[in-house]
Amino acid sequence: MIGIMLGIIIGNTAGVHDLLKPGVAFGGKQFLEAAVVIVGFRMNFMDLAGIGLPVLLAVLLTVPGTLMLAIMLGRIFGLKNNLPLLLGVGTAICGSSAIAAVSPVIKASREESAVSISAINILSAIGVLVFTWLSYIVPLGDTAYGVWSGLSMQAVPTAIAAAGARGAEALETGTLVKMARVAMLVPVSIVISMLASRAAGAASEKARKVSMPLFIVLFLVAGIIRSLGLVPETGLFMLSWLSSTMLVIAMTAIGMSVNFAALRKSAGTAMGKGAFLFLILSVVSYFWCLFFLGH
Repeated sequence: MIGIMLGIIIGNTAGVHDLLKPGVAFGGKQFLEAAVVIVGFRMNFMDLAGIGLPVLLAVLLTVPGTLMLAIMLGRIFGLKNNLPLLLGVGTAICGSSAIAAVSPVIKASREESAVSISAINILSAIGVLVFTWLSYIVPLGDTAYGVWSGLSMQAVPTAIAAAGARGAEALETGTLVKMARVAMLVPVSIVISMLASRAAGAASEKARKVSMPLFIVLFLVAGIIRSLGLVPETGLFMLSWLSSTMLVIAMTAIGMSVNFAALRKSAGTAMGKGAFLFLILSVVSYFWCLFFLGH
């Protein structure tokens, strides 16, 4: 969040010298895609197998449901182009990482990526505070509260922080549920890629093919490698640090390429739509947990 805001300020005040523009473009694309691949090493499919059928169904229903609601709200609020879908994947899956992964697939503009990432990060930060306050108020057991946090919060770090407010059991459960949502990035990206190809008017034979970006495939491969236990804990720590660092660089580069006037036009509406999506997802997830998991 700080990186993208600093980038916007620099890009719209001092500007970017022509000599630096190739590097900024490289940071905003290649660094971004590489960071998404490295995020895949957080995945452990073996652990996800133990989250239970009710929780698995909740993930499988809320992710596509949130995406469809985002598209509907986009039409109601008059949001154009790719912004509704980016806000949808950011809310439904894993915040900035999901937006970063889907943006190249749908050829989103820098302004659309910046608006959606900023809105999701601000709402995610607010969400941590709200969930922490609610952690001992809501009539949910530790496990159920962890599931609720994992189902509702946008970004991985904020989901973990919100779940951890209730204790170790909630933290462990919330992390697993959030990782299950992150795993949905691959099938969602495949579907979006297919729909984008057809919407672009590709030939019928070509439209049947999935134009899946290589970095999404590598994201899945990274998750498989992690699940097989081929990376030591020290390596996982270094990869986590590397992905975070590269995401900051990429977000700063994206911010430097953003036109502030274009950003300002849709920022307020994006915040409102993102907040509504977050509220609906949280409420639906809460009653799911209350009904199926209870105390």
